[in-house]
Amino acid sequence: MQRYRAVFFDAGFTVIDMRVPESELLRRVTCEQGLRATPSDLKRAQQAARAFFSQHYYRPNDIWSNDAAILAFWTAYYRTALEALRWPAEQAQAAAAHLAAALERPEMWRPFPEAPAVLAALKESGYRVGILSDWSSGLPAILDALGLSTYADFAVVSAIEGVAKPQPRFFQIALERAGVAPDEVLMVGDNHYADIQGASQVGIRGLLLDRNGRQQEPTQTTIRHLEEVWSHLE
Repeated sequence: MQRYRAVFFDAGFTVIDMRVPESELLRRVTCEQGLRATPSDLKRAQQAARAFFSQHYYRPNDIWSNDAAILAFWTAYYRTALEALRWPAEQAQAAAAHLAAALERPEMWRPFPEAPAVLAALKESGYRVGILSDWSSGLPAILDALGLSTYADFAVVSAIEGVAKPQPRFFQIALERAGVAPDEVLMVGDNHYADIQGASQVGIRGLLLDRNGRQQEPTQTTIRHLEEVWSHLE
């Protein structure tokens, strides 16, 4: 008897990736301004931006529930990085707004190499496939442009629904769309707080995707590649 009937996937850095690495984006925009950044400068800028992300992401907030707040967040994120590169404040703000807006363009993203085949095979095997993401209302257009909408039965997008991970209601919406019970679902994502902890609140089992082996204590619920999902379904 088949235990699972659905597999939910996070979007960013789970099924899709930035086409150009963040460090390269920062290097390019810095060069365009006639400025120079060494590898150590870029590393420092990324560390500053990630500290900003952690400070604001891992606490209750409404950032991901509407487009304006999401755009403001990513603008502040990139401004933090550029100011760490010692950009003047006004110049950093303008460039950061440009980078944040660029995240809405499909050409900024690409599927991970194995993602289309894994999603397609799951759907062909009769599983309900959902893509669940804290993202702006532009995500469906990105998924369409990348050809991934074909393999997903539905998407739950925070800015469209007005609720974000890890709130239980976000995952309950996905369960309703899939028409399944919590114990019939696997949730696959790269963020333990949002994806795994969030899903567990409504009784969904999670698989943490750790592509780079950064998890200090990997467990049976940690995978390195999307194809490993099959072993957990079986």
